[in-house]
Amino acid sequence: MRFRDAELNLRPGQPGGELARDVLSDPPAWWQLKKKKTRDWTGAMAAQSARVDLITLLHPFHSPEYIKKHEPVFADIHSFVVSTKPPAYPFPVDGKEAARGGALFKEHCARCHGTHDTAWTYPNRIVPLKDLGTDPVLAEAVTDREVELMNSTWLAREVGPDGKPYRFLPARGYQAPPLDGVWATAPYFHNASVPTLYHVLNSKARPRVFTRSYRTAEEDYDPVRVGWKVATVEPPDAKLPYAERRNVYDTTRRGQGNGGHTFGDELTEAERAAVIEYLKTL
Repeated sequence: MRFRDAELNLRPGQPGGELARDVLSDPPAWWQLKKKKTRDWTGAMAAQSARVDLITLLHPFHSPEYIKKHEPVFADIHSFVVSTKPPAYPFPVDGKEAARGGALFKEHCARCHGTHDTAWTYPNRIVPLKDLGTDPVLAEAVTDREVELMNSTWLAREVGPDGKPYRFLPARGYQAPPLDGVWATAPYFHNASVPTLYHVLNSKARPRVFTRSYRTAEEDYDPVRVGWKVATVEPPDAKLPYAERRNVYDTTRRGQGNGGHTFGDELTEAERAAVIEYLKTL
């Protein structure tokens, strides 16, 4: 937004700075949006706002009039997004084990991620970085200055059902997402640094540097650990073309850390397997 004023007019000559290549964000699943009050990983934007998606049109070649006239189109897109539903898990599920896992989930996980019964609950909880411990780069990129700037613009004047405008919010951590259809959202964490649910629940087992086929066929999916099959490798040679290096995920690089969310470490292997079986049913 530093290139545009409050009415989205271009402001030539404004310093843009370097493109932040280490601020990674794996977009949350569309079907999660209907449960949320705030959206994306940092919870910095109102989930009900359609206008906020017009940020995607802030190309220098687009006039303010062009951007604003597309608001009804983006409102329709938003309505479609909140109508989507999670896909059903396509493989067999052990019902008895899933029931045991459901009880463990309510005890250990529901406080942040909500419950998923017919009468579901979702706390919309932003977990502070100091409690979560996951890679902080994305959250730290949403500065108070940027939030103040966004709130001064036309994008923050959309009025909600309560008569108040939707405001951009400071990032104080990461929003624990609802886990509907979680089997289909691998890799995990906001930066896609964890390949399976097993690794989400066992931080000690997470691969440091890994790659995968990047195909989405059945043979590339791990129905036991729930996520993508990966192979551990060495960090790629920096001299290799980027097209080759990008197929290797190196969690030692800035913004790509896979630490934190160690809450599952206290579970036994049997308990971990039961929780994973339950998560398949969501």
